[in-house]
Amino acid sequence: MDESLLTARDGVSDDQRMQALHRFQGAVSLAQAAAATDASYKPLEQSLIQAYNGYVTRFDSGPESKKALEKARHICADL
Repeated sequence: MDESLLTARDGVSDDQRMQALHRFQGAVSLAQAAAATDASYKPLEQSLIQAYNGYVTRFDSGPESKKALEKARHICADL
């Protein structure tokens, strides 16, 4: 996922930002579904929710959101 598409900046249209946000929400939903049936996915779910909430409440990538997204990437890499 290219999180740079989630923030308002030159060269990124509103449609691109919305599509990126929908893909991000899709990843959160999949992690939630996985965690509901297998507790080993709970850390991934929590990291993605934390990152997603940061993006949708501030409309940018604050340090907490970046850290949570990086943690989610490491969890995925270890699956």
